[in-house]
Amino acid sequence: MPDDVEGIKVTKQGRRDQSTLAIDERVDSWGRPYYWLGFGRKLSNPPKDVDLWAIYNGYISVTPLSMDLTADELMEPLDKALTS
Repeated sequence: MPDDVEGIKVTKQGRRDQSTLAIDERVDSWGRPYYWLGFGRKLSNPPKDVDLWAIYNGYISVTPLSMDLTADELMEPLDKALTS
């Protein structure tokens, strides 16, 4: 619900707890096997500047991405644009 959203946070990309990784072997409609990778729903304890913390705490997380997956140079301008 919109009223449940705390606000918007410009964040860095977080990392899931690798111990919750699940690998599920499946078969596609042509009978070929494939593997589905996913993480369990266990909440971790991420730092406050990452997307996982924002989502866990009711915020919309916006992460500017680049080849290293966080466009650090866009963090401050994007934060100003979204929170003004």
